[in-house]
Amino acid sequence: MRGHIRKYRGRWAGVVELGRDPVTGKRRQKWIYADTKKECEVLVAELIYKLESGTYFEPTKMSVAEYLRHWIKVHSPNLAKSTVDDYTGVIENHLIPELGNLPLAKLSPLHLQDLYKRKQEEYSGRTVQKIHRILRKALDVAVKTQLIKQNPADLVDTPKAKKYKPNIYDEKEFLTLLKTAEGTEHHIPILLAGGLGMRRGEIFGLKWRNVDFKNCKISVTQQLIPTSKGLVYDNPKTYSGTRIIEVPKYIIDLLKKQKKRQKEYKIFYGPEYVENDLVCCKPNGEPVNPSTYSHRFANFLKENGLKHIRFHDLRHFNGTIMLKYNIPVKVASQRLGHSTTAITQDIYQHVLSEIDNEAAQKINDGLFGALNRKG
Repeated sequence: MRGHIRKYRGRWAGVVELGRDPVTGKRRQKWIYADTKKECEVLVAELIYKLESGTYFEPTKMSVAEYLRHWIKVHSPNLAKSTVDDYTGVIENHLIPELGNLPLAKLSPLHLQDLYKRKQEEYSGRTVQKIHRILRKALDVAVKTQLIKQNPADLVDTPKAKKYKPNIYDEKEFLTLLKTAEGTEHHIPILLAGGLGMRRGEIFGLKWRNVDFKNCKISVTQQLIPTSKGLVYDNPKTYSGTRIIEVPKYIIDLLKKQKKRQKEYKIFYGPEYVENDLVCCKPNGEPVNPSTYSHRFANFLKENGLKHIRFHDLRHFNGTIMLKYNIPVKVASQRLGHSTTAITQDIYQHVLSEIDNEAAQKINDGLFGALNRKG
């Protein structure tokens, strides 16, 4: 690291090399001015000491928009395509329109508080939490690369989100739904979501080679996700999402009928049939977009006068039913692909509470019943 001093327009000027800009790669210099040579030498020496000891900080002139676009570009190769789309959507639709023109170095906690307040008036708490989480992650890198001194997102309280309470069918409602869906595109997806607790992307990414008819098992090894570049296959949502599910014979029998039906479609479409080996697909074999399917499912419920639920709520129905049928939490957690049993217990706390009440009543009636009668 070198510094130079010279006379400049009647004063003394010192210049110190700061190294390359971590983002642009351009050469950076710091100029210092003083009335005397001695004063300039002292200021240059102090600056060099700060640089060498890591205590010097040079605010960047980069805007928030420039930084966020650079950040997602640099980090996208290490992220799943769906995650890149998710982050890009938040950056382009929420962060840049609101904060993009601000200099990165001048971004403050107050800016973020105002942003979150405005967003909470328009969006759910979970959406605002996502905006905060992505911005905080991006600004952490800005601190590490010495573009800013401190992460303003660390100084702001995380926006609160109301815990979502799923709208769950009871058994009678689910069986009515299943009966209504017979012979439609919705029958098998409903069966796999409500009967096995599979996620939407797992259902539409499931291939016949992952269905073991002989041993009544399904291997969940991938999911189908929509991205800006089209539909892609990816790993399940979590590490525990890769799992083997024991399948009831009733579902196995219906899957056999589904496979037979697809063979008929192959004959009908001939060379125009697209072979993807998918269990749930369009009649011509093409994959189903999971996002657009959710809208069709909602319309199906409305057209048939059935209570509105999200398609994902069928997975919650499955979790609820397992616990009500006294399936151990650990087994239910494994079948659902949760990373820990704590997640299962948190989501289905209301069911566990009901089961706990039933257990207390059984103990009261069974163990202490005789004592109560004698008394």
